[in-house]
Amino acid sequence: MHLQKLYSQLADVFDGPEIIETRARQALQHAAESAFFSGEANDLQQPFLDVVKQPHAHPVCRLIAQASLPWAPPQTSASAKYIEDS
Repeated sequence: MHLQKLYSQLADVFDGPEIIETRARQALQHAAESAFFSGEANDLQQPFLDVVKQPHAHPVCRLIAQASLPWAPPQTSASAKYIEDS
């Protein structure tokens, strides 16, 4: 799956004057042409889809909702409760 459109729209999110935004925008724009994913993909879970499909969500959220990527909950804790809530 080519990710150029997603990277380009993500770059547009960083439209502020701060240097970190400028660098993030430039990095995403530079990477956009070669951004490609060919691994095993998962659909976003429903609670996340509910959020990104809200009427007031940023336009890039529509692309995120459609992106076939290896979506998975973070694994920053071994806590059973944390894993269950993620």
